[in-house]
Amino acid sequence: MSAGTYYVRVFAFGTARSPVYYHLTVKRYDTAYGALNWSYFFADTSINYISSNYGPRTNDGRYDDHEGFDITTGVKDGIKGTPILSVTSGTVREVYLNLTEIGFAIAIETTFKDPLGTNNLWTTYEHMLEIPKKSNGTNWTLNDLVNVGDRLGLVGNTGGSSTYGYHLHFQVTRNGRSFPSGSYSNAVNPIYFFPSITFRGDTSIYNLSSLQRGEVEKADQETLLYEQLTNIDIRLVNYVGESLVLGWLTSSEEAKDLNDFRQKFGITDELFTELCNHFELNDYYDVAAIIALHSVK
Repeated sequence: MSAGTYYVRVFAFGTARSPVYYHLTVKRYDTAYGALNWSYFFADTSINYISSNYGPRTNDGRYDDHEGFDITTGVKDGIKGTPILSVTSGTVREVYLNLTEIGFAIAIETTFKDPLGTNNLWTTYEHMLEIPKKSNGTNWTLNDLVNVGDRLGLVGNTGGSSTYGYHLHFQVTRNGRSFPSGSYSNAVNPIYFFPSITFRGDTSIYNLSSLQRGEVEKADQETLLYEQLTNIDIRLVNYVGESLVLGWLTSSEEAKDLNDFRQKFGITDELFTELCNHFELNDYYDVAAIIALHSVK
């Protein structure tokens, strides 16, 4: 079956042996994305255990969105410090620290057009051990060109990953965003891109009712609104100093959002505005709104 949209007619017999028909719309993505022939993100392809698969899941009694999948060795923390390799060529579009969920991360706009859309696909690699670094030890920065197989960083458990242990969260999005994508429908199941890999662990494909899907989409939008307060652009991390920030993250203090970061490291409203102008972060942050929230805290 090739990629595309298919209409399937399913029927079952009722008590009077009369057929009851159901019409389903099925989208077949795996062939189209698998044909892109992407490389794997680890040199050792036996590191292929999915500890949490792509798709919706329950979290504290509500449906949560997992827009990628989590890869480990299958042994808790056995993957710590493993080099992460770029699966494609492309351009670095985001490098940041997300305090509540994904930790240190890098997002790359690939050179591959979405075979079922119009945009270039983006890849995001999350929960890294430290600031994403090249093989020569220098930091990745915005607009750096990436070649397939380039080292992007090391597997860690920063962000909200500590509960699950060290792992790589890898995701692919279709609409020019990384975290959050803004809608579950903008993410693609990463398993489709690696047809030659026999993944182990949680390989189930999950489906939701329309009501459950609406709940997930609402949660996506709420996450999108909160993004600016939980993402720390890596240029601000570099300004403070990576070692100081790492020390803060591993301390007993609770790192919650950008305002906590600013208070911890003495970044006043005036300095924050100055840094945003200097690093051209005004498109990344709604500076005025963040200052207003900081002022009433």
